Amino acid sequence: MSCEALIYFKSGRVRGSQAPCSVDPVGAFRFGHAFPRLIGQMDRSARELGVAEPSRFVWHDPIDDEGELDKVSAGEFEALRRKHEATKFWVPLDEGIRTFAALAGRHELRPEFGTPTDLEHALAFEVACFHAALRDAAAEGEDAFHVQCY
Repeated sequence: MSCEALIYFKSGRVRGSQAPCSVDPVGAFRFGHAFPRLIGQMDRSARELGVAEPSRFVWHDPIDDEGELDKVSAGEFEALRRKHEATKFWVPLDEGIRTFAALAGRHELRPEFGTPTDLEHALAFEVACFHAALRDAAAEGEDAFHVQCY
């Protein structure tokens, strides 16, 4: 099972896993680690709220499944990379913001939840961080994204 999710933007920029300052002003926490484990619960909430399911934002790079890439020539690797790049899709940023805003309303991040190791707090923390990261990206001029899980 995947253990980390990162946000990739169409511009080529990748959003690291440091929690956005608006969620974690001290910079003590990282986000994206619980996303792969909580995606089912996020999807259920999204369906109930009538917004896009976060699993629709995930793109799996098929080159990760090729195996033994160290045994192919540079030309063969480049051909594989081009073939797999063609499968990449981009989600409009406003769709992601809408989804995570709705989820943040349902799974509110509250101090009484305790630490990010508590399930409800972890879910609320992931949702709040993805929402803030996408909002920040929109303010910086990004327009499309996808999530990759590793």
